[in-house]
Amino acid sequence: VDKQRRLEAAEAAKTARPSRRGVGGDGGVGGSPATSRKKTVAKSFSESLGTLMERLKGTEHHYIRCLKPNQTLSAGDWDAEFMLRQLAYSGALEVTQIRKAGLNVRRPLKHFYQRYKICANDPTALRAGTLTKRTELLLRQLSVNEDTYRVGKTLLFLLSSEILEQLDEIRELRVVEYVIRLQSFFRMFEDYRRYHIA
Repeated sequence: VDKQRRLEAAEAAKTARPSRRGVGGDGGVGGSPATSRKKTVAKSFSESLGTLMERLKGTEHHYIRCLKPNQTLSAGDWDAEFMLRQLAYSGALEVTQIRKAGLNVRRPLKHFYQRYKICANDPTALRAGTLTKRTELLLRQLSVNEDTYRVGKTLLFLLSSEILEQLDEIRELRVVEYVIRLQSFFRMFEDYRRYHIA
């Protein structure tokens, strides 16, 4: 009886004790959830970074410009000239001037140029070195009042969305015009082929 009890206890201990390689009592790899490996630091960091990125994608970005009040790093010391230099170099003064002018409608420069370059009367005249210059030439060709817009490095600032509505109307007319030209070309080509085959 004692011998049988010892054998049962030894067998129970074998099944309860996990294998070093993570093989469970039933021979399957991985064993029970309790005996599975812990998360590594890299894995937990990667998961938390992924969660943070998902949260950031779902938000609207607002940037805060931080300025140093002095170069001495001491409290109560306010260097006005140093602060003004920081504002000028960061472009904050230009943004303020644009806001004061009331140019509140903003569009990405590349997107604007790609969308409305079809409206140009002379597309060959838009050949300039930078996207900023090309956009300025386009707006001049379209006779947009220079007081109603400002062209930045990456953004176009407009006085109102009515300018975009007018440009959209011109764009629609140009698209229809080009479609009619293409249709007439293909019709002409079909007639030309029929004539030569006959």
